[in-house]
Amino acid sequence: MMRVAGSTMLQIAHFSALNTLPTYFDYLPLSAWLATCLLIKEMIALHEWDTLTMLSISKKTILKLFLYAGLGLTLFSFLGKELVVHDLMVKAEQYRATTFKQHRQHTIMNRWFMISDRHFFYSSFIDTKRGMGKNLLYLTFDKNFSLQTTLSAPSFTIDTTNKKIIIKRASIFDAQAQSEKTTSRVELDLPNLFPQIKMQARPASLRFLVQSLFVHSSLFPSSLSHQLYREFLKRILWHVQLLILPALVFLFFSMSFLALHYRWLLMLGLYPVMVVGIAFADYLTRQGAPLFVLAVPYLLGLAFMLILTHLTPFSF
Repeated sequence: MMRVAGSTMLQIAHFSALNTLPTYFDYLPLSAWLATCLLIKEMIALHEWDTLTMLSISKKTILKLFLYAGLGLTLFSFLGKELVVHDLMVKAEQYRATTFKQHRQHTIMNRWFMISDRHFFYSSFIDTKRGMGKNLLYLTFDKNFSLQTTLSAPSFTIDTTNKKIIIKRASIFDAQAQSEKTTSRVELDLPNLFPQIKMQARPASLRFLVQSLFVHSSLFPSSLSHQLYREFLKRILWHVQLLILPALVFLFFSMSFLALHYRWLLMLGLYPVMVVGIAFADYLTRQGAPLFVLAVPYLLGLAFMLILTHLTPFSF
């Protein structure tokens, strides 16, 4: 707070400008849900539903319009958020880090990287722009997860062309023999480290996730692949809300066998329930649940749409 309070109005305005479009897209599902509820409320107040009935316009026809609008919003959100807004989001995050948190761009602090199920890499500081790092620790374990060797070095350089970590002077400790030796030059061939460094340096784009999962998937250990698949599915499924929310709000309103205030409870409770369901599914997958759990809230929403479309009498 002190750093933000000490910033100039120009810096705050610059950060707000960079965040405008990312914030707009982040709140698009909430806006779509709320706009649909307000539209229905306005049409009730103006007796527009009676007018539509007199014109013999069925609710199935109106439902198609809501579905088309939701599909259009979904495509608009996907293309805008993933292809346009992502770069602005990265710039905003970098500006926030350098201006308000006093962190330099292109630096990673105190980070562990999982190279494979038995190899782990740590560095207290990595500067991706200068291609160097400090305080390296590289651990190797056997199949029983007993420590085999540790390699440590006060500094290292990054060869991004050949995907190697170059160490001028390193200490290697053999845990089995309880012996230590010093070597003048070590080159660690770690091609799967560099995508992880890139992800840490800036938020991963959807294109990068696709390349990592479907082109370079063999480079990653299973646990890291699980995380990447989880992030990929979350990014894709998030946009499906825009297809489900407007249509479900209209379908809840169409449940004429319920009193109007009960229908409004369903309509107004839809978005909070959706948010809680998505957050809970994300929590379960973080705890090791299968990745299909991420799709459960969306599948339930689609299932409700199908059930209400076929079983609910369509009258205003």
